[in-house]
Amino acid sequence: MKPDLIDSNRVKFDVGKTDVLKVGIEADSLGSFRGSLNTATKLVKLSSKIIGDF
Repeated sequence: MKPDLIDSNRVKFDVGKTDVLKVGIEADSLGSFRGSLNTATKLVKLSSKIIGDF
């Protein structure tokens, strides 16, 4: 999942997994944040469906 969450000038992602999956999103605008959150949510759902629960 991480290669798909490349940092841009407008949005920064932080992904980590210990006991739980953690996804951090920092954006310079609400629109960028919302779009990034939708993308991250879809990637997490897809990853979970393909490899099973984290």
